[in-house]
Amino acid sequence: MHGDHPVHSATCRPGHPVTADCPVDCLAPLLPSRVLHRLARAEGRHGEPMASCGPPATVGDVVRLYRQGRLGEIAGLGARSITEIEAGLAFAGLLLDGSAPARRQPHARGTTAPVPAATTAGTMPGGRIRRPGHGPG
Repeated sequence: MHGDHPVHSATCRPGHPVTADCPVDCLAPLLPSRVLHRLARAEGRHGEPMASCGPPATVGDVVRLYRQGRLGEIAGLGARSITEIEAGLAFAGLLLDGSAPARRQPHARGTTAPVPAATTAGTMPGGRIRRPGHGPG
């Protein structure tokens, strides 16, 4: 990818500061290789050849997709991978403006609603709440 960015390739070297104009490859020291490869391929979910967001060409594209909550559109990028991308971008100083990303679920596998703890306390065996000083002890 460095050949696609001739101005950058002249200054690119290991350990250089990563900027928004850098190609995605410059995130290699900051991301696990599996995450970097999934970003670069940007395959879509459910057998689609390309994610609707398209492959990010620059680190700035990755930041934009992260802030829009769209990284989850890329196959293989779940919550853990997105957290790793967030950490890499933060380490590079690219998330310092304080703006929070839009939060979308990476990929919904099922729709089971959690049961609130208060409703299970009285219905489950042994679900009674004991208070100190009350009842046998």
